[in-house]
Amino acid sequence: MLVYSSAKLESDVIVAGPISLHITASTSAKDTDWYAYVSDVLPNGKSLALVQGIIRARFRKSFEKPELLTPNETAEYEIDLWSLGHVFQKGHRLRVVITSSCFPIYDRNLNTGEDIATGTRMVKAKQTLFHEMGKESYLTFHVLPK
Repeated sequence: MLVYSSAKLESDVIVAGPISLHITASTSAKDTDWYAYVSDVLPNGKSLALVQGIIRARFRKSFEKPELLTPNETAEYEIDLWSLGHVFQKGHRLRVVITSSCFPIYDRNLNTGEDIATGTRMVKAKQTLFHEMGKESYLTFHVLPK
């Protein structure tokens, strides 16, 4: 699980509309999941989850034509976090959490590329998330003027 938290906000930030997480990542598996959520971190440290989303790697390009990964290849993903209407208040932090699983809320990914309904063999996946020039990972959202 990776956790990214902003600095304390110096003023209120009004976010409204679609929000998505773009990641560049690699995995040792033929298929894997990427799950993320955005939360508002209050000054006392309490974190309130606001939006979430998940993508299965085999569906990263299309739901109609699933495509397994070549292990350790670098791929790009867009995780739709739906929409958000929220004011991140002064002194709060914006947090993004990224992981490769959210079981039991979402079904498990066995990481083998086998059939989702009948596969039984499981493998551990080594996940790498990039955030460097040419392999950026970033959050996109709309900020409204005050």
